[in-house]
Amino acid sequence: MNVGKALMEKLLEKAKAKGIKKLYLDSQIKAIGFYRKFGFHECSDILMMQEWIIFQ
Repeated sequence: MNVGKALMEKLLEKAKAKGIKKLYLDSQIKAIGFYRKFGFHECSDILMMQEWIIFQ
C-alpha cells in the first residue's frame, strides 16, 4: 500500500471519528489528483510563487 494513501485514510478515519466535517490542507500542484481521489477540491487560487494550492 502506498504510504501517502495509508496516511490519508487514517487521517480521514480519525477526523470522522471525532466528528470533524471539514478539513483544509495545502498541497503542491502536482499532488492535486491524489487529493481529489479522497474527495478534496480546490478552494483557492494557485499561489503562483510557490505553486501551492489550498484544498477543502
